Amino acid sequence: MRTVPEPIKLALADASLPIKKRLLLYRRKWNADTLKYALETEPIDVTDLLIEAGSIKMALDTDEVDKWDASNVTLIFNNDLNCFKEGLTGGLFENAVLWGSKVVYNIETAEKGAPADSITVFTGYVYSSPVFRDNGNRLELTVTSSLDALEYVSAESFCLTKTDELATAVTSQNSKDQGKEFATTETGVGYVDEVKYGADFESAQTLSAGNDYDLSDTNEYTKPAVVKLKFTPTVGYKMWLSYRYWHKDMAIEDIVNALLDLAGVEKRQVEKAVFNVNNGAVLYETDLQQKYST
Repeated sequence: MRTVPEPIKLALADASLPIKKRLLLYRRKWNADTLKYALETEPIDVTDLLIEAGSIKMALDTDEVDKWDASNVTLIFNNDLNCFKEGLTGGLFENAVLWGSKVVYNIETAEKGAPADSITVFTGYVYSSPVFRDNGNRLELTVTSSLDALEYVSAESFCLTKTDELATAVTSQNSKDQGKEFATTETGVGYVDEVKYGADFESAQTLSAGNDYDLSDTNEYTKPAVVKLKFTPTVGYKMWLSYRYWHKDMAIEDIVNALLDLAGVEKRQVEKAVFNVNNGAVLYETDLQQKYST
């Protein structure tokens, strides 16, 4: 549940009081500095293009905007001018992409003389393809809520990274495998992005996972990952690895916060837990209360 400002609550309860609805769009635009797509910091108002907002309308009609249980919302837009087409000169997405863009649906008090106030009803991300209706004149877009967007977030996204690291040749106990195995410097490797093999880095070729090599000992806290060639090695050749590896001794609240950052969840309260053992029981302490749990 959440606290709804009193002016908003009164306006929702009284049909004669006006409510202004506002839909803000944060597009994913290309950043030339980072060479990545990123959400723009200033949104554009697309309220005038919105025809219907699915379950949000139901929440407003039933005065249930205090709930956070909307997992996704289907938005229907007017697309007469084909403004949602990516790459269209003068369109909304001339230099942006729809996938991963963010929408924020707010309601505001609109009565003259009433205290100005607003509340965010829904925040979501575009993780589905749009559906065009009426010969492209209408656009249906399913938007996923912040928490459900965690499904599309990879934990490796906040790993540490190594790029083009010279791998360490592993001495194998099996003579047939000599020269075939190479290890990462770091332990706790979660994902290997690229494997290069050659006489020197400039001429090295990128190998294909499964076809050219097998990978073992990933996600091992104390062990490096090992790349084993599936073909006869060439004398004098070396291997370069680009990979992601886990943070060591990262607190659980830091992990949760990192995942929520990636999912775009802004309003949250992640509390650090402090545990003490007292006569065999686990004491969980907060600033406000103390309680025992087994």
